[in-house]
Amino acid sequence: MRFHRRHPYLQHWLRDGNAATIVTEETLAFARLEPTLAGASGAAALDLIFSGGDAITVVPFIDVEPEMLLERERSPLIWPYACNMLSTGVLAALEERIVP
Repeated sequence: MRFHRRHPYLQHWLRDGNAATIVTEETLAFARLEPTLAGASGAAALDLIFSGGDAITVVPFIDVEPEMLLERERSPLIWPYACNMLSTGVLAALEERIVP
């Protein structure tokens, strides 16, 4: 897993003590992909929305490296650093579901 430290002030989902239990492959409800620019080349940002019972959690600003989509050397997803609190198994399952 790779992590980045951009946009730490937007990681509000961490303030909810149940975030780690809501963020699972089974509770993934939506994914939103937004094209972005990274220097002179293109990139993308991915937001994941999870719904578990009465709670909703958004994990924003997952970076997507388009080069890794074309020729996979490693995962194209770069998670916000706050996601290091989640288990590697959860992140790997989410990656497999999003980018098989």
